[in-house]
Amino acid sequence: MRRARIPGMRLTLVSVVLAILATATGCAGTLVDGYDAAYVESPPPDVEYYPRYAFHDGYVYEVRGRYYHEHHGRWAVYRSAPAEIRHARPYVRDDRGRAEHQR
Repeated sequence: MRRARIPGMRLTLVSVVLAILATATGCAGTLVDGYDAAYVESPPPDVEYYPRYAFHDGYVYEVRGRYYHEHHGRWAVYRSAPAEIRHARPYVRDDRGRAEHQR
């Protein structure tokens, strides 16, 4: 006895499985410099006074546990700290606005 084949059934099943996997793994992000991130309208106010790390084409600013980076004229927030800055010492600004390494 042969099984009845429904045209397009395999393609539909593959599409459903891929959609479930994409949702489960959180594939909605954007890659910025190879890291999962989301673009934002603007950084937090006075972002330049928060600890910052030298990174690729500028700095990554750590603001209340989030990591902001200006990338080609747009601001992005990384989902986690990029690997290059995880063990680096941040720069902070003193009272006069000068940057120095945090001790």
